Amino acid sequence: MAFRTYGKFSAKRSIRKDQIVEWLENHGIQFDLTLKKSELLEIALENKPVDEVAQEFNVEILWLPVRHCSLNPIEIAWAGLNDYARKNNTSFSLTNVYELVSEFIAGFDDKAAQDAIRRAEEVGTLYKAADEFLENTVEPQLIDDISDTEIDNLSDTSNDSTQF
Repeated sequence: MAFRTYGKFSAKRSIRKDQIVEWLENHGIQFDLTLKKSELLEIALENKPVDEVAQEFNVEILWLPVRHCSLNPIEIAWAGLNDYARKNNTSFSLTNVYELVSEFIAGFDDKAAQDAIRRAEEVGTLYKAADEFLENTVEPQLIDDISDTEIDNLSDTSNDSTQF
């Protein structure tokens, strides 16, 4: 399995529920077997060693998925800034772009920040609903005709470098 080593957990949708359960059991993490795959994955990700160190220093880490800009309020605000500059840039000079960026930042108040956070949360809710649909409707109908050994061999040869 790709995440048998302590502290390493490859957060991919392709991980099966039984693999997540095994990882949690191997690390002595208590959980309810009736939880959904997405909930188990969330528990696993909440129990990474770096989180333990962060707790010692009273620091909260917000983990955002890689390549999912729609779940990141900062990326949403950045996209808004780019859109504002693109729509209002008439002279195409660097000075004009600087002024437009300054205008956008000056107008980016608490309400705009809350809107970016709300939008990211809405997208997150949509993704969770899609995951639940896949887990409850699609996955039960899939035929698993590949052994765990074959999956381990495939995982060992993959180029996935997003290990935790």
